[in-house]
Amino acid sequence: MSVRTIGTKSMLSLVTITCFACDARASEASASNATVVPAEITGEDYTIQVSLNIDDESANTVAITIVPKSPLVLKTTTPLAIALECTEGCTVEKPKLDAEDIVDAKTSAKTVRSPLKVRRGRHRLDGELSFFLCTDEICRRQTDDLTYAFDVN
Repeated sequence: MSVRTIGTKSMLSLVTITCFACDARASEASASNATVVPAEITGEDYTIQVSLNIDDESANTVAITIVPKSPLVLKTTTPLAIALECTEGCTVEKPKLDAEDIVDAKTSAKTVRSPLKVRRGRHRLDGELSFFLCTDEICRRQTDDLTYAFDVN
């Protein structure tokens, strides 16, 4: 299987990545040859990184990382909501993610992951993100939408 990113889009920016993938047959897939297709959306106070890890049609993940710009922090005690949808042939196993899904709460960048089932073909992952970035004095709510289009061959 190979994956090619067609593009990513948020209300703030458009990023296109062409053929950032490696070939891997489903029967030969392992962590060492998994395909990771990253994309990045930059906001005024943060960066959102989206990546797919495609091993085969069933053992895949989507990861979303929110990287606040210093001196802002994303606290795990403030609301975090990420809603994900995928086109036909692509299923997000956990479509609603929150602060309990953060992989490592101690890091400044916060990552959440969801298993993903993907068949061959062209797909689009849509997401709505809502989170708070804080200073010592105040927290401000941030919202963003993303569209992440990709091919699985």
